[in-house]
Amino acid sequence: MSVELTTAGIVASLGVLFGLNFIGLFVAAYALDRTSGHIVWYLAATVAFIVSGVAFLLSSLTPLTAPFLIIDDLFTGAGFALLGVGFARAFALDIPWRAMAAWMSVGLVLVPALALIGELALTRLIPVSVWHAVAPTVIGLVLWRAPEGRTIMRVLGAFVLVAALAVLVRPAFSVLITANPALDHARQVEIYGALVSIPFLVAMFGIAAGVFFHVMSDLAHGYRNASITDALTGLLNRRGFLDAAAEQIATPAHLIMVDIDRFKTINDGHGHDAGDRVLVAVAAIIARAAPRPHLSGRLGGEEFAIIAQRTETATARALAQSLRSAIAIELDGVVAEGVSVTASLGVAPIVDRDVASALIDADRALYAAKRAGRNAVRTAPDQVASPERRRGSRAG
Repeated sequence: MSVELTTAGIVASLGVLFGLNFIGLFVAAYALDRTSGHIVWYLAATVAFIVSGVAFLLSSLTPLTAPFLIIDDLFTGAGFALLGVGFARAFALDIPWRAMAAWMSVGLVLVPALALIGELALTRLIPVSVWHAVAPTVIGLVLWRAPEGRTIMRVLGAFVLVAALAVLVRPAFSVLITANPALDHARQVEIYGALVSIPFLVAMFGIAAGVFFHVMSDLAHGYRNASITDALTGLLNRRGFLDAAAEQIATPAHLIMVDIDRFKTINDGHGHDAGDRVLVAVAAIIARAAPRPHLSGRLGGEEFAIIAQRTETATARALAQSLRSAIAIELDGVVAEGVSVTASLGVAPIVDRDVASALIDADRALYAAKRAGRNAVRTAPDQVASPERRRGSRAG
């Protein structure tokens, strides 16, 4: 028995093939970042749409038209629902899930009940098309209207709405085709399949491409963040801090250096776990005291730095004093009962956006605080550093 593939069958086959391609891409993306749970939902949605495409293809190649139409319709609805879960997890969308679940439950009864009526019958196409279109319409509108939505969200929302429209026009195509008496039923079904599958495939390709773009962009952004973030404290690392400082200085600005006093003694006497607890606690105090637009980072070891934006010297010094006091109070007993933790701080103005020189000046001020007995704040002279000081190295 020969099998002739119709135009609709060719389109469905192409859809299945590009769906399989995206499965491979999503699996690879999830392997790179297993914390991105939304990728799993995109993968599940892709599988559902592939099953739908295969069922659509088999409905035209085998005599089991009705069973395969049921599978096609149910998995199309499931694909949109799974896609919606992925979008909700990726973009923190507020989707009415109870109403959506209830509507999906309606389809579990509606689709099998109407399957035997006929592929082109309006009594089947209208309710099934409306059932299919509700989920993508809701998802597309939520994506499009999300407050402070990213451009990719609006693009995805547009393609999802196009997919909903491609589903809704199916009854209209049926009316146009069945109105032509020159076409027999087999030819009508073939033309109908081609007309409804092509716009749907185009919309789904747009959705898949948009989803893959946002997944890859998020992965790249995640790797970029990992490369500039201190894994222990969550603050910027030295590279991230200096890169951000080079781009985001808002004058007048001051650089505050923080160095935990006798940190080596803590590590040697109480273990590195105790030292890590101190570092995390100090970082939390700094992050709380100097939120955006200020910049804060861990430069290495027990040294931290803050760039206080749009801050005069008196205000920067007051911030440093509050940090010193908070560290002494909040970290008392963190290492062990009766063990105090303090920090020395140096403050220096950032002149002409010269962060490198400010680091040298703040470092000198910090070690002046160390020499003064620790647990102190010292401020560098509010003047342009001399050429000799600019060539100096940071104290050890």
